[in-house]
Amino acid sequence: MNDFDLNRNLNVSFFETTIRVIGGLLGAYDLTKDSALLFKAAEVADRLIPAFHPSESKGISILPYPSINLASGRGYATWGGHVTTLAELGSFQLEFNYLSEHTKNRTYAEYAERMLLHMDNLDPKNGLFPLLYSLKDGKIAQQPNNIITLGASADSFYEYVLKQWIQTGKKDEKLRQMYDEMIEGMATLLYATSQTNSWFLAEFSMGAPIFEMDHLACFVPGMLALGAYGKNKERDMHIASQLMTSCVDMYKCSPSGLAPDRVNFHQDYSDFIAVNPKYLLRPETLESLFIMYRKTKDSKYRNIAWNIYESIERNCRTKYGYSGIDDVRRATNAPKDDIQHAYLLSETFKYLYLIFDDSKSVDIEAVVFNTEAHALSILHEQYNSDEL
Repeated sequence: MNDFDLNRNLNVSFFETTIRVIGGLLGAYDLTKDSALLFKAAEVADRLIPAFHPSESKGISILPYPSINLASGRGYATWGGHVTTLAELGSFQLEFNYLSEHTKNRTYAEYAERMLLHMDNLDPKNGLFPLLYSLKDGKIAQQPNNIITLGASADSFYEYVLKQWIQTGKKDEKLRQMYDEMIEGMATLLYATSQTNSWFLAEFSMGAPIFEMDHLACFVPGMLALGAYGKNKERDMHIASQLMTSCVDMYKCSPSGLAPDRVNFHQDYSDFIAVNPKYLLRPETLESLFIMYRKTKDSKYRNIAWNIYESIERNCRTKYGYSGIDDVRRATNAPKDDIQHAYLLSETFKYLYLIFDDSKSVDIEAVVFNTEAHALSILHEQYNSDEL
């Protein structure tokens, strides 16, 4: 989509196009106030909205189809069983709310609110939402692999509930209640410790815990620090600190100085072990280090970030860019995967830059970062989640 041809016969991800393309255009607009960027973001959003109007249903679907054809406007399911994931249905609200304020078109925010109210009405156990949802009726999918996790394909839903509250100037009490219930459930059900007292976030499948954690879940310390508020402020900052230590240890304990993509904290082992030893240039630990540094002013977070940067330079730099590596357990010369993910520049290196930016060119009290690290200013109009 480099030429922004929105008429081509091409299926695109609703989720990825929102957070990367719309989010990127809106972040650029927020900095420059160039109206052409805002209009282009709205044009892309208008092409994605048919994901809420699948041809086989009447009226509007509450949940967006994961994939949409730009030319026909037809929505497609990309997972087996006609389902969508928590992240795909719950990571467009920041962008759509921002569009509504700046285009003066209430429609975008209405889609965001409708979905949020639907999810809240599902009344999930312990405030935590399973991974998979039926596109036919919007209910929780009855599948044995419908796990509870804050990792892959679920992460940004939780992030966006908090950030929508921040986006409203911390005024929407319903959003705050949803977030508090989720964190209470996380602290009760998922927050666990290993034999060596490493704290981590487990997953749940069919009522049984899985003592594994994705690198993706290392966004949680930063989320907790951003959301630390009210009576649970000290608890949430304590959990953030404990999880931050474990995420950093994933880097420190690897010979390469880089973290594996998924680890096992099984309580019978003396230390965690790599389940997926690849390093994929991911930003989540650096995101949390940036927020923890801004919130605590503790220079140790800067020092850790610099060590991670040096490890990236040593292991991942190539003649024409940066590549992930196949095995972080190799101190040197690990095979490279020959992929430079888009999030390396939009997130990983951006958070590295910001943690060392003494000018504080970005005020984390005045903006929210979408899940692709595009900064959007706090809204002036308030979109109340109880209105619809």
